[in-house]
Amino acid sequence: MRDVPVLEPYPAQAEIVLGGACDLSCSYCFVDHRGPEAADPTAIERAVERVLELPRRELTFTFTLLEPFTRAGLWMRLVERILSGADKRGKSVQIVATTNGLRLDRRLRRFLEGARSRVRLNVSLDGAPASHDLHRRGALHAGSFRQAWENVRQLPPGELRAVYTATPDRLDRLAADLGFIAGLGLRRIDVFPDAFAPWTAARLRQLGSVLSPLLGAASAASEAMEWRLLNRLWGPTHHGKVLIDADGSFYLYEWARLLPPGRRARYRLGDARRVDWSRRLKLHETLLGALASRGWFKRERGLRRLAWPTPLLLRHGRSGPALEDALRRYGRLAELMVGLASGAPPQVLSASDRARLQAGFARPQPAP
Repeated sequence: MRDVPVLEPYPAQAEIVLGGACDLSCSYCFVDHRGPEAADPTAIERAVERVLELPRRELTFTFTLLEPFTRAGLWMRLVERILSGADKRGKSVQIVATTNGLRLDRRLRRFLEGARSRVRLNVSLDGAPASHDLHRRGALHAGSFRQAWENVRQLPPGELRAVYTATPDRLDRLAADLGFIAGLGLRRIDVFPDAFAPWTAARLRQLGSVLSPLLGAASAASEAMEWRLLNRLWGPTHHGKVLIDADGSFYLYEWARLLPPGRRARYRLGDARRVDWSRRLKLHETLLGALASRGWFKRERGLRRLAWPTPLLLRHGRSGPALEDALRRYGRLAELMVGLASGAPPQVLSASDRARLQAGFARPQPAP
């Protein structure tokens, strides 16, 4: 595994979970949440301070699991604390939040407008109302598009990023859904295939046949579009991010939230009083070793620096037919998405996608 990048000693990113609450019960949600969990604001704030004290000049804090705005007051207080703590230490920070849009009230919108240069907002939108509401439903199975868009439309569209989750059952609507989102004025779109879905070879071909011409046409559009395709390929960036859970505990990856509390505890690193960063490296190497034992780095040579599907190990265990099938499906999906990004006009890709490709994550080549 010498050709596989290892983690740096200290994380550059932290995902913060403010509790197990969410307004929706999306069919493809991979996060373990069993109703509202009590958050410990003091413990979370101490954990944030611990990250700010790390020997890193640049840090990113994300709120992308569950719905952060169910605890909007705590979220705003944490953002203010992060920004003031970074300024005091002379550090550069970026804050990213992903929302379903249902709780974007006037108070939150005003706060976001004041922090717009340092807080990026992603909004989960799955296209036209019928497509969006197919999977993104709330209490009593009610659709969520109408209420979400009524709130989201109050914000400047140029400052938002739409997150579209592609699923095998909606590919016939994919082009129309992405066109619908662009028609709303949102010019930055993430296309995230559901990496846990049962993608067949035929469905992958269909996904590629829809996305390829869209990417080609985007370069000639009168208004610039920015696409992000590679964020669901779990590479070094994701593995460099720790999880701060609602009780202030640190975990190996944000993907620890795939697991129920009992199994999640295996990947606990500590809390603000004492966190074992060396344990983080050991656990990470153990998971990469499990991937290597399954032949991942030999079989998927072209993806080894880009795609480390450790979340599949957390979900399926470290051996067995379910894991083998999931790894095969993920490998085919990853090859497709890397190929699409490699062949797309560079000007239509997000900066993060371009950076990954420039770092050598080019179209995978078959192993000799």
